[in-house]
Amino acid sequence: MESTKVISVDEFKKLNLPRTKELLHSLGSIRYCKIESYRECLTGTVCVLPKDKNPLSFGIYLNKEILYLISDTGDIRKYKSKLDEDKPDAVLLQLLELLIDDDILYLEHLNKKMEEMEDELLKDSYDNFFEELTQIRKRLSRFHAYYEQLSAMASEMLNKQNMQFISDASSWGNLVGRLSRLESSVMYLRENVVQLREYYHARQADKQNSVMTTLTIVTTIFLPLSLLAGWYGMNFVNMPELRNENGYFILIGVAIVIIILEIIYFKKKKYF
Repeated sequence: MESTKVISVDEFKKLNLPRTKELLHSLGSIRYCKIESYRECLTGTVCVLPKDKNPLSFGIYLNKEILYLISDTGDIRKYKSKLDEDKPDAVLLQLLELLIDDDILYLEHLNKKMEEMEDELLKDSYDNFFEELTQIRKRLSRFHAYYEQLSAMASEMLNKQNMQFISDASSWGNLVGRLSRLESSVMYLRENVVQLREYYHARQADKQNSVMTTLTIVTTIFLPLSLLAGWYGMNFVNMPELRNENGYFILIGVAIVIIILEIIYFKKKKYF
């Protein structure tokens, strides 16, 4: 007897198997990875987090004799040819391992991407830094939830009441460990995202402070000149300097001296 079958939802309904009511309801819109334990069987759903634009979701029904993989899309069939185990639970285990087989490479790709973003940020040559970082953060959050759900599924298989359905508990334990390591990798990357975001905000604050410093210096330099201009703009009759033939040049000289003194002061204080 074949240990694994890929069938559609309608085909699964016709089998009239026990404990299928909740599973059939979940098959209408699969959003989570979960498993439910019953005395006669195990039922659940798997929603594979896509690393590309081709999501994969399917239902599972497992008893001692057979594993049903339930999907109307047929995408799960491409994995069935890679499954060579002969026991139903071993087939499910092998399938779950295939689904996460290259995930560590994908996480390494995200880590490398963030390193490149950090290098570009140091050069001030990254235009859409915050937008891309936000997309990575959202992606990592989804992956964290995904691995938590798969880990809960694998741990549920190791419950005492489910031992009747599994042939090799140590292999399921290895899967739990592998998923735990993937979770740790995601947590590490999420911490990197937080650090990059804080660094980005610090760089933006530095730029704003630099601009404000420049504006303050310019304003401070021209403030005394504005005072002089306002002073001699008053319409008093008796202002001796107004009738002095060198008054204009004296005022210009005073302004230049004030500017030079202010620049010397700012340089000593290392404002620029």
